[in-house]
Amino acid sequence: MEEDSDEEPRNIMKDYPGMYDRLQKEELGFRSESFKKVYLIFYNLFQFIGFMYILVVMGIRYSRDNAESMPGTYEAVGNALKFIQLIQYLEVMHPIFGYTKGGALIPFLQVSGRNFVLFAMLEHEPRMMTKPVV
Repeated sequence: MEEDSDEEPRNIMKDYPGMYDRLQKEELGFRSESFKKVYLIFYNLFQFIGFMYILVVMGIRYSRDNAESMPGTYEAVGNALKFIQLIQYLEVMHPIFGYTKGGALIPFLQVSGRNFVLFAMLEHEPRMMTKPVV
């Protein structure tokens, strides 16, 4: 008899899909989102704000100083760019943890390629930092 009473609530929930979500919405006034959805929203928002900051700083410098702004642009946004690029390694971890679909190899190769250019080629060659292509 004890075993039947344990099985009964699980079977009831299978018969009424979405019942828990409806009850939670009625009780709290909202339905709580999963942690991974909220995390991915904040991660993408952080990336957007970071790259927007870099774009705005570069745009303001260029509109103010025209071509003379290029030698100092890397100094102005370099640290922010390096930080945002390092945070992008979380893109490799997302499929591993099951937060996104797909594999981890392709994001790893993409992020590593960009970081190689940034850290191995640009960071160790100060003459490249002043070039317009950078």
